[in-house]
Amino acid sequence: MKKGILGFAVAMMVFGLSTISSLAATGTVTAGTAKIREKASTDSSVVASTSKGAKIDIVGAEKDSSGTVWYKVPVSGGSYGYVRSDLVETSDKIDVTDNSHPRPQMLRPLLQLPNRKQPCRPQLVSRQRQ
Repeated sequence: MKKGILGFAVAMMVFGLSTISSLAATGTVTAGTAKIREKASTDSSVVASTSKGAKIDIVGAEKDSSGTVWYKVPVSGGSYGYVRSDLVETSDKIDVTDNSHPRPQMLRPLLQLPNRKQPCRPQLVSRQRQ
C-alpha cells in the first residue's frame, strides 16, 4: 500500500513539473494583427491570428533559415503554431533553438563506383617477392 501511494505521489510530481516547465513565457502582441503559422516560416499556412494587446503563452522559440526568431504558441485544438518574435513583447528570457542552418543531406558514400553498365569486379593484386 505504501509503495502504491509513493508511486502515485512521484507520478504526480513528475506530471506537475512537466506541466509547469512546458510554459516558457508570456507575451503581449504589439502588432495590429499577428498571424500564427503552422511552421516557423512566412511561407507556411496561417492557422490562427491574434490582435494587439492579446496575451499569449510562449512554449518555445526557434530561428528559421533567414535568422528570424519565431515563438511557438498553443492554438485551439491542442496543437501549436508559430508567431514572429518581432510582433510580440516579453520580458522573459526564452531559449531559442537555432534551425537557421540547413540540415546536412545524406553523406555521400566513402567509396563511389564509376558509372558503368557492367558490374564492377574486384581485381586481385599479387605482390611478387624480390
